[in-house]
Amino acid sequence: LKPNDYCNVAGLACTSMSFTLGPEIVDAELQIAHPKAQTLDMARSQLKALRTMGCTNVGLVTPYIDVVHNNNVKMLESGGDVRVAASVNLGLVKSEWSSMVDRQTIIDAVKRTKEISETPLDAVVIGCSAFRVCVPGFISELESETGVSIVTSTQSFYWNCLRTGGGG
Repeated sequence: LKPNDYCNVAGLACTSMSFTLGPEIVDAELQIAHPKAQTLDMARSQLKALRTMGCTNVGLVTPYIDVVHNNNVKMLESGGDVRVAASVNLGLVKSEWSSMVDRQTIIDAVKRTKEISETPLDAVVIGCSAFRVCVPGFISELESETGVSIVTSTQSFYWNCLRTGGGG
């Protein structure tokens, strides 16, 4: 879209870039191209979904190295209303590996997150837009198998785009 085209929502579809840059930079950059658009990103979409669902005690699964994973935890906890009670990160050192993580590895990481939590979890957040989790049936099957709600970066981002843009 060119800057003069109508666009009511503009978003950044990378979770780690969203919380690394922070909302001020993300918004400023998106508004250069679309000054009239409401801006959002995957990090804020995760939080919005958790708050909408009433989740306060969550788990987190990411592909990130420790420093990036810990920044995701800090972002989720930054408002004081969400606590990351347990988390698992895969420590992948190359971003292109994230999209190669297979289904069973993600399932095992969610189960491990639930197991290591000392308190019951309201949800497990699966961070990173490159994880291939928004395929038909995966989220609902994972919720049934683990007994915990799942919020993914991609799922929450698309939901937030639709809600913010007036489509849902």
